[in-house]
Amino acid sequence: MELAGRTLEFAEPDETAFPCLALAREAGRAAGTAPAILNAANEVVVEAFLDDRVGFMDIPRIVAGPPQPVPATPPAAPAPPRAPPRRAPGPAPRRTPARAPAPPPPPLSLTWHMRLRTQA
Repeated sequence: MELAGRTLEFAEPDETAFPCLALAREAGRAAGTAPAILNAANEVVVEAFLDDRVGFMDIPRIVAGPPQPVPATPPAAPAPPRAPPRRAPGPAPRRTPARAPAPPPPPLSLTWHMRLRTQA
């Protein structure tokens, strides 16, 4: 893949080095509510990590959960469509001053990823 004149090369992810990726793939294959359950568990465990209650390397083990996980269920049928909202009578009044446009993002760099891989 070429991006901004540079070639990007991709390799198969290492699920041993990134065990949560295997959990995410498994949840995706299970479908239904499994991805939401995995995401909720991950958010709770990451919060515990940020509060120094668990270690970083404990996250995948805790997120994987007990041998008897919460069963995933199929998603519910979507709600019927609602009527579109009424149009406003006119433009909303401007209550905040205009901001300058955001600066452009920094150039793409994979240095942080390489640094993390070499420290592991």
